[in-house]
Amino acid sequence: MSATWASSAYSAGTEQIAHEFNVGSQVAVLGTTLFLFGFGLGPLLWAPLFEVYGRRIAVLTPMFVGICFSFGSAVAKDFQTLIITRFFGMFFASAPVTNTGGVLGDL
Repeated sequence: MSATWASSAYSAGTEQIAHEFNVGSQVAVLGTTLFLFGFGLGPLLWAPLFEVYGRRIAVLTPMFVGICFSFGSAVAKDFQTLIITRFFGMFFASAPVTNTGGVLGDL
């Protein structure tokens, strides 16, 4: 749930982010674009690992790493750091979102 919320939370503050980092509003939207790109690429890795290593490892480990990247986004000093940490944050945080169907199927 937190991974999907983070996409819309950034979108609401795009104008403030553009002002804070002195970039155009079109460039500020790149944070959302790369975030969703990470959400698209993450499942390509996490879904197979989910089947090989089990549910707990393939969900908790990437989620923890995703949270660390989210902290990196929160303390970013420049725009490049912000968009890179957002990409990797969602790449890792997409593991629980991707594998929810498998977990529910196991129940």
